[in-house]
Amino acid sequence: MSDPTKTTTSPPGECVSVLVVEDDPVFSLQLQMMLQKAGGSSIRVTRAGDMAETEAALRAGGIDVVLLDLNLPDSEGVDTVHRVFAVNRSVPVVVITASDDDELAHGALQAGAREFLVKGDERARHILRTIRFVMGQHKQEMALQASEQRFRDFADVAADWFFETGADLRFTWFSERATALMGFESDFLIGRRRDEVCAPEDAEKVGEHMGVMERREEYRNFVYCLNWQGVRRYLRVSGRPVFGGDGGFLGYRGVGSDVTAEIEAERFALSMLSVLMDSLSALPYGIMVFDADDRLIVANDGVGGLIPCCADHLIPGTTFLDLLKAAVEADCIARPDEGIDAWIANWRGKARQSGMFIEPTRNGVKLYFHQYPTATGGMLRMVRFERGIHPNQD
Repeated sequence: MSDPTKTTTSPPGECVSVLVVEDDPVFSLQLQMMLQKAGGSSIRVTRAGDMAETEAALRAGGIDVVLLDLNLPDSEGVDTVHRVFAVNRSVPVVVITASDDDELAHGALQAGAREFLVKGDERARHILRTIRFVMGQHKQEMALQASEQRFRDFADVAADWFFETGADLRFTWFSERATALMGFESDFLIGRRRDEVCAPEDAEKVGEHMGVMERREEYRNFVYCLNWQGVRRYLRVSGRPVFGGDGGFLGYRGVGSDVTAEIEAERFALSMLSVLMDSLSALPYGIMVFDADDRLIVANDGVGGLIPCCADHLIPGTTFLDLLKAAVEADCIARPDEGIDAWIANWRGKARQSGMFIEPTRNGVKLYFHQYPTATGGMLRMVRFERGIHPNQD
């Protein structure tokens, strides 16, 4: 057997490392010398005489390609290829053997070998070209696999599943995760269009969306309700038209996400806000809620009734001081003797304080502002007239 540690040397990082697996030490040495002569410093050769030495060399690492004889003292035939891949699945294998057998060649290639060479045709330059071709092919495949994996990683984060349609816009494929996330077998959607499986209330919207697809346009973040077999799910989908080499339309490829929880949470929040506003509107005084920047978030109808001149200013984002200034300029609040700017400056200091503050209206009726700081840094303000006075009393 040959010594597996016996190698040619060349500068690190500038060569292809070839493992020659051959039980005939004379032929093994001949291959090594032929490759060294043809490739010079660009080839580094390690020799192994049986499968045990081969496995040891592969486990040690640093092998770029294996030049493999199939018939070894401890391994024979296609099983030799399988045993190489059992140790290192990614290393490319070039078979070089004495048997010019088509069935054996087919079996070796099916097992994963890249090329099948017959001894007797082992011209050095031919073998070297084969090795370099296989290495180039292998590197391209590795780069493609890495690129595909990056795409899958990004896509898994950005979306829940993938889908495809045919040119007739009917679904032809869903990725595996679709079934688990949508709550039913996605295969039931195969052969159907999106407008055939949407909820009735979304029919008009989905119809317009199908027009976009029929015009072969890209779409992004389209949300609709899927209603199928008693299951209702809100989906967000994006798709891109696919065209063949001849320019013919092939269909769409796209991604989808289940946003049911998000949509239902938004609807619940809106319903709770509606209940809150109904409750606030039933109170006999005005209620305003401001954020940490003292900008209006919400106000009940009572504020507009108490200070009708400010009704047009009761929109989210308006500051409390702007509301006060508008009330003075419209004569809802009596004009201050010190002037509006000085009066606003005084209120700026009081606006962050808790307590009750009083301002006279133009007809002398007192307007009470009760301020209650919130846990989030905002302010709840209650507005009322003095007791016994009707808001519209002159």
